Amino acid sequence: MAYFSPLQYRCSQVMNAVGSVVLEGLRQEHLMETAASVGTFLLEELLKLQHKHEYIGGCDPV
Repeated sequence: MAYFSPLQYRCSQVMNAVGSVVLEGLRQEHLMETAASVGTFLLEELLKLQHKHEYIGGCDPV
């Protein structure tokens, strides 16, 4: 079994900058809120289908 040093996983300043830009884009465009609302809508529609069709199961929200 190989040994992996924690030092192998250090991030460079460029990687940190890219991550910061991505997170800022998520915040500015409200992508997390949009994903949550779309997920809620899809779950509601799936639950409607579940009541119509007995072979659809396991649609409980997490």
